[in-house]
Amino acid sequence: MADDKIIDFAAKKAEGVGADRNSNGNSERSVVTVGLKPQEPKINVIRDGKVVQVNQDEVDPQSTVNVKNPEVDELIDKFTEEKTNENLTALINKLETARVLLPAKLFGENKVPIPLTVNTSEGEIIQPIFTDKEKMANAPKCEVIMNLPFVIVLATVIDKGPDIKGIGINPFGKAVILKRELLEKILENVQKKTAAMKSAQEALAKAEGAAPGASLPGVESEQIVNEDGTVSTRMKLTEEQYTVFERSRFEAGYLPKKLFKEGQAFIDALSEGREEYLDSLFEDSYAEKRMYPYLASEFKVMVMGVSETLDVVTITMPANDRAPGLAEFIYMAWNKETNTGRYFSIVNGTKKKSREVLEIVDGEKPKFLGEAPTEGTEINWLIEKLNEGSEA
Repeated sequence: MADDKIIDFAAKKAEGVGADRNSNGNSERSVVTVGLKPQEPKINVIRDGKVVQVNQDEVDPQSTVNVKNPEVDELIDKFTEEKTNENLTALINKLETARVLLPAKLFGENKVPIPLTVNTSEGEIIQPIFTDKEKMANAPKCEVIMNLPFVIVLATVIDKGPDIKGIGINPFGKAVILKRELLEKILENVQKKTAAMKSAQEALAKAEGAAPGASLPGVESEQIVNEDGTVSTRMKLTEEQYTVFERSRFEAGYLPKKLFKEGQAFIDALSEGREEYLDSLFEDSYAEKRMYPYLASEFKVMVMGVSETLDVVTITMPANDRAPGLAEFIYMAWNKETNTGRYFSIVNGTKKKSREVLEIVDGEKPKFLGEAPTEGTEINWLIEKLNEGSEA
C-alpha cells in the first residue's frame, strides 16, 4: 500500500449532501497528494489541474491520511457491545459529519481514482471505509488512499446501484456493516436535514435584522446578488445554531400563538398530557424531525389553579442549548372570565449569569421587563404580576 499518497476526491453525485465547493462553484474537491515526510515544509497539491507546493500548515490534517475519528471509534465499540437502536443512531449521527478513508486504484491515462470494494464471507460486495490509517493495516493493497466525507461515500454507494450491498466500517477489525436498506434511509434523512437547514437559512434571511449587510450574532452570512440586481443575506447555520433557531421559534412564536389562539383548551391539553404532550408539540414544530434533540423527560410541566377563573402553567425547558434569549422557565396564564392570556418567560441574558423576564403580548412585539426575580421566588413574582393586570 502506498501509505504516502492521498487523494481527496468528492463525487459529483453528492450534490446537496455536504460536498464542499471551491471559489468557482465547482462541486469537485481538489486532489491532494502527500508525498513528503512530516518534518519537510512543503506538500505537493494539485489545484485547478496543476501541481503546486504549499506549506504543510496550509493543509488540514483531517484532509490527509492522518484523519482521526476517536468519537466514531468509541461509538463503534459501544454499538458492537450493545446493538441497540439508540447506539446505532448515535453512530450514524456522528458518521454524518465525519471524514473517512477508502483504499483505491488509479485507472486510465488520467489516473482516475476508483475505490476498491471487498467481498464478505456471504459473497456480497461492500464498500470498505476506515476511521483512520492504522485500521487499514490488513486492507487490500492499493495505490492511493481516498479521504472523503462519509456522506459522499454514502451518496456514491447508493448511486452505483444494488450490486454494492452496504458499507463496511473497519471491515478487517472491529467491523460494523451498514446494509444498503439502512444506507438509503440515512441518505434520505441527510437530504431532509440539508433541506431543513436551507429552509432555516432562508427564514433567517427574511427575519428582522437580516437585511443586506446585517448578520446575527455567531452566525456566518454571505451576500447574494439576485437576478433582479437586489442583494440579500443568506445565513449559514451550524447544527448547534439550527437547534437554537428552532428553540427560539418554538418559545417565542409557536407556544404563545397557540395559547392566544386556543386559550383554555390549550391549558387543558397541557394539564392532561404534561411533558409528553409538550415534547410532541415541540417535535412536530421542528422543520427537520430527525434533528429534534430532546426527550419528554427533559421538560417539566406544572399546572396550577390559582383561582376559579385563573389557571397557570409553568414549564421548565431543557437545560441544554440555553443560549442568550432562550427560556429557562415559561409561564402561561389564562383567565376564564375574560378569555385573555398572559405569556412570560425567564430567559438567559446577554451578560454572564444574568436572567431577564420577557413578556409576549398577543399581536405585539415581545418586550423585556428587566432583571428576573431571585431564583425560588418566581411564582410569587408571577402572581403579583398577574394581579397588576396587563401593564408592565
